Amino acid sequence: MAANPQEEFAEDLIGNMKNRRPEWQFSLDLEDFSIEAIDAAGTRQAVVRLDKLYAKYSAASSDDERQKVLGDFAKLIVTTGTPELFDDAKKDLMPLIKDRWYVEVLNVSEKLAVSAGNSDGSMFLPSLALTDEICVILSYDMPHVRSLITAGKLKSWDVEFPDAMEIAVQSMQYRTPPGCNGIVYQEDSRPYAYISSWDDASDASRILLEDVMNAFPILGDYVVAMPHAGELVVTGTDEAHGLELLVDRFKLAYQHEQRYLPPIPLLWKDK
Repeated sequence: MAANPQEEFAEDLIGNMKNRRPEWQFSLDLEDFSIEAIDAAGTRQAVVRLDKLYAKYSAASSDDERQKVLGDFAKLIVTTGTPELFDDAKKDLMPLIKDRWYVEVLNVSEKLAVSAGNSDGSMFLPSLALTDEICVILSYDMPHVRSLITAGKLKSWDVEFPDAMEIAVQSMQYRTPPGCNGIVYQEDSRPYAYISSWDDASDASRILLEDVMNAFPILGDYVVAMPHAGELVVTGTDEAHGLELLVDRFKLAYQHEQRYLPPIPLLWKDK
């Protein structure tokens, strides 16, 4: 029996998806509140964050409406996969900031599977290290569904990871309005900190866009925080209130976000 409403929702969703795709495997990560979908060939088709789906499900006014929401979600997830052709995937590729520990654990698991003869290595997650603690991977982003791009998928597309990452950054640039997009914190009419509000679960990835990063009118070098993948916080090295805000945002992410990132601020000097 499910221990809480979120778990019950996730198990009902998995049951609905299994009815539609009995040959697929679905695994629930309660800590991350996500579901991984793997097809009959062993290919990871999607990693689905459940936060927004659960919020919509909870807002339904009747059991019939909740069942319809479940069915719609299940149909969306099992019919959404990464395109067979790279040209069809380009516009929806996005860079995704991740904890390097998360990626390394998955890759070590895949390496062990290869050593045991249980995998061909296609499930490795290629990544680009930003720091010792944070890296960037590739994802294929559709509404409510995000598929992580593996080495096997890149091979099937006949594209190298650096080339795909360059295109993903271009795709993110296209999705990003010019200028500073976020909540402004001011003191005596002077901005001292910003919190992003792109609200597409990839806010932290905008650290890769130099024109966006250089647009914040903050004096001195920037101090940048990425409490989780969906938030970017910017202040200045001499902004005491801004630095306090960074600490507060890290604390909030740790307390409330399933997928918080390492609480390490970065110094940005590329202005």
